[in-house]
Amino acid sequence: MALLLTEGPDAAEVVLDAAEADSGGHPLLSVGRARVLSGRGDHEAALETLLRASERDPELAEAHYFLSLTYFNGFLGEESLDSAERAVALDADNVDYLYQAAQMYDRTGRMQQAEASWEKLLVLEPDEPRYLVPLAGLHDRMGDRARALELLDRAAATASEEEMGQMARQLAVQLRNEQQTSSELERINTALKFSPQDPRLHHQRAELLSGADDYIGAEAAVRNAISLEPEAAPHPALLSRILDSRGDKEGAAAAMESAVELDPDDVDNRLSLAGLWMQIGDIDRARQGLERVIEMAPDTDQADFASEQLLRIQGGG
Repeated sequence: MALLLTEGPDAAEVVLDAAEADSGGHPLLSVGRARVLSGRGDHEAALETLLRASERDPELAEAHYFLSLTYFNGFLGEESLDSAERAVALDADNVDYLYQAAQMYDRTGRMQQAEASWEKLLVLEPDEPRYLVPLAGLHDRMGDRARALELLDRAAATASEEEMGQMARQLAVQLRNEQQTSSELERINTALKFSPQDPRLHHQRAELLSGADDYIGAEAAVRNAISLEPEAAPHPALLSRILDSRGDKEGAAAAMESAVELDPDDVDNRLSLAGLWMQIGDIDRARQGLERVIEMAPDTDQADFASEQLLRIQGGG
């Protein structure tokens, strides 16, 4: 059947017509026809064909499996899961059926059933990255990060495809970074209970939250630091970066202006401010800022970068 379908939908349909005429319309051939229809994008006709095939032969696991795939293509998660379960009930050791069921359990929020399905797949095909990676993601969502990292490390070590191995390694690094961030946040939160007026702790908390893409929490934390230590330039500079990450260019520029006023000798802040003015479209202020950087720090990397930006401005003008 698979070889037939690789010849293209038109050729496959001709052969299927002949085969169905000879067999009197065997349900398995209807499954083949449904795959041809689905390949053409006619999912509605494919669904009708598969439903007829499953009615004619309720014990045909392949019909239920492809019904599940077709329902999924139509964003019908519960129907897709029901059909996948029927396929698995008829052939419990078929890895394709189990894989589809595991995915649908996962997508519909049935974590325990999903875990059991992924684990059974790993019994049938030990250390298969296609099962290890989604099971790791499931354990992470369930709060068992240690188990998730163990599974990702196994996937990275056993993956025969470089792309899958690289993905597993990247996910493992991401989880470890999140784990470290979570641990650091817990430490800082504990410290803040004893020293709620320490601006450094609020600043550190803002940095960690920003690194975790929690920009709302990060902004609140750094504003606490500013209120406790209004004369310290690092706080509004961090606020500027946070606001910039949220897309608030005007707010970011205003915060960086405060940082520059508090510490006029910080060339990096001046360079950042000039860049924000360029993004906002205030070219005159950007030019003045870049020229000031070159004046303050000649023969430095910052001055070289400022010169390049000035050339861009002049070229655009």
